[in-house]
Amino acid sequence: MASITQVLSQLLLPISLFLLLHLPYRCIALKPLEACKFNAIYQLGDSLSDTGNLIIENPAFPSSKLPYGETFFKKPTGRCSDGLLIIDYFALAAGIPLLDPYLNKGALFGKGRGVNFAVAGSTALPVNVLAQMNISSPFTNISLNLQLDWMDTHFESICLNAKDCENKLKSSLFIVGEIGGNDYDFGLFLGKKTIKEAMNMVPQVVQAIKDAVQKILAYGAPRVIVPGNFPNGCLPYYLTAFQTNDSSAYNEYHCLKGFNELSIYHNDHLQKAIEELKEEHPNATILYGDYYSAFLWVLHHASNLGFDTSSLQKSCCGIGGDYNFSSAKICGASGVPVCSNPDQHISWDGIHLTQKTHNYMSAWLIRNLLPQLGSFAAGLRFLDPYLNKDAHLSKVLGVNFAVAGSTALPIDVLAEMNISSSMTNSSLNIQLEWMDTHFNSICFSARDCAKKLKSSLFMMGEIGGNDYSYAILQGQKTIKEAANMVPQVVQAIKDALKKVLGYGALRVVVPGNFPTGCRPIYLTSFQTNDSSAYDEYHCLKGLNELSIYHNDHLKKAIDELKQGHPNVTIKYGDYYNAFMWLLRHASNLGFDASSLQKSCCGIGGDYNYNRAKPCGASGVPVCSNPDQHIIWDGVHLTQKAYYYISHWLIQDFLRQLRCVLTLYHRYPCYKVLDTITYLKFVSSFDGGFDSGLTNIHDPAVCMVSECHGLWIFNCGCPRNFPIGCPPIYLTGFQTNDSSAYDEYHCLKGLNEFSVHHNCHLQNAIDELRQEHPNVIIRYGN
Repeated sequence: MASITQVLSQLLLPISLFLLLHLPYRCIALKPLEACKFNAIYQLGDSLSDTGNLIIENPAFPSSKLPYGETFFKKPTGRCSDGLLIIDYFALAAGIPLLDPYLNKGALFGKGRGVNFAVAGSTALPVNVLAQMNISSPFTNISLNLQLDWMDTHFESICLNAKDCENKLKSSLFIVGEIGGNDYDFGLFLGKKTIKEAMNMVPQVVQAIKDAVQKILAYGAPRVIVPGNFPNGCLPYYLTAFQTNDSSAYNEYHCLKGFNELSIYHNDHLQKAIEELKEEHPNATILYGDYYSAFLWVLHHASNLGFDTSSLQKSCCGIGGDYNFSSAKICGASGVPVCSNPDQHISWDGIHLTQKTHNYMSAWLIRNLLPQLGSFAAGLRFLDPYLNKDAHLSKVLGVNFAVAGSTALPIDVLAEMNISSSMTNSSLNIQLEWMDTHFNSICFSARDCAKKLKSSLFMMGEIGGNDYSYAILQGQKTIKEAANMVPQVVQAIKDALKKVLGYGALRVVVPGNFPTGCRPIYLTSFQTNDSSAYDEYHCLKGLNELSIYHNDHLKKAIDELKQGHPNVTIKYGDYYNAFMWLLRHASNLGFDASSLQKSCCGIGGDYNYNRAKPCGASGVPVCSNPDQHIIWDGVHLTQKAYYYISHWLIQDFLRQLRCVLTLYHRYPCYKVLDTITYLKFVSSFDGGFDSGLTNIHDPAVCMVSECHGLWIFNCGCPRNFPIGCPPIYLTGFQTNDSSAYDEYHCLKGLNEFSVHHNCHLQNAIDELRQEHPNVIIRYGN
């Protein structure tokens, strides 16, 4: 089931057998930008990023009232959208609170937060400079230079001196823009400039942005993102104002070419300025934020993303004309309607975008920017397969040697047991030969290879499962006969591990088998009316016992290797318990409880699986929503299942891989808010459970936290421990009555008290959920 490696390759960094992953920086967190360990974000810009400054300065501005903010906040916040903006998604991805506007005097601008200086309607050029060009700024006098003044004032209030400021800002992210779009908008719409005249403004506008970035860098800012302009020719207010019957004026997306060319011209100049800044500041990371391409990506994939293709350039909130926009009756004005489902629209009010669009654009941008931010939590490419001769394997970013259908034992050894390998001849020994060839191509010597691999992670497996599958399903072996193969299979894995260690590998993960008896291929083949053959999850006990038997032997082999290699970290990857955790919590994770062991892609029988008509065969249907299924094709799992299993595994083994754990923060609420002090008892676990407790591996508090301001989303409410198990109670209530104890020698009565408390707690949580439908309140088990 090599698909887990695809999820891991985004969460860790990519080489696999099997897998080998190179870790050129540090190990990672579970949210995209958390690995960057930002403790604050500082935003300058205009309405694309203003979170409330303009409505404090000008309460009559349309974004001060509904329907602005209706989707997420259920009230207006000053954001020019129905909900969250790109900057909000960046903050959430970084695990910090949503940015408060600078003019909000009640805001807490402390460590772990940030400040939003952006003002809707703001320009890159000062208003007096624009006035000299006969261009007015109708909404605000707060141009980019005044936002920089605000920033000066803020830093003076938190910094003792320049060195202190540099130290305080070393873990910050600055975003300068998008800015400049309004300069051109006001020039075109109010100053009656032509596109050519607007283009003549570009060097001056870009210079203003460059000067702003220079000033920010002077404070010691280590990482700065400078976004470019959107393709303005795709927005309803341009399409309405400059509508024409000349079809040659439009591109394939029905965007006005001329105005998009203006955006491209601006963006080209901006990127050149950024390159100049990089040369002047080689120790700073200065990145171009490609808003233009991100928007076009959403437009290009709109249908697949769930947008209404008949309304791609129509405003959700607006009225009139072909694009549902009128500058005389804008969103928020009396009598202007709002669409029933903003999620089907790209444009919110004809000028700004919907929350859903911001969501997808943010994901695109983070994936594009993350590898350049000194982090590799996500956004790096998936592992290339070794046999892809076009892949750039020489860059030592990772290689995937795994082959679907591969076995641990060579095919000739299996043939001697009357077992055939029907899909491939590339068993584990062949993959090792490929690895030899690869390392010979990148290493000058054994010493050089050890040096190159010192920051790599090798993943050996899962392998061996196909050996038993072929034996049972094709070779007609019994479970007992398959179990007799286990020592030989595990020895093959152990020998492969020795070879990998011989290259100088320092960190190796060796996954065990999944609970085979839970998969449709086996449930269908060995279906029986004997209820005793199934466990409480309706998995076949005998086949699961075979997986456990293999895993026990594998763990013993790993322990033997650890003794012979005390300076190497060799970790067992507990795929078995990860899958069982998923199955146990499937309903809470959004899987369809009635289809837990049914294939999404398949046909026939109780498990929607037929070996004679597998997924991909003619006439075999696919379920409408794979995210509700654990099983994809009867043998392998869905992406969503791999997602949760990967997270479980990372939490289980990351601490033992000698990674730099300061970047592995799950951001429980207390770490973000620093106000919920009763949760500090989990601080020693860094937001997770002790990695040894793999059999009771439930999610930690705020497994995926989204905590901002005083709003808490997706946070947990921990329940009581089984108090009949700690020594203080066992001593205080010790008894000779064996019936008072359960199988773990815990006092039943006291544990029942904990259960009683927890039941009441869950009822209280359910009541809170009804009272607060927009907040996710989780029960911490």
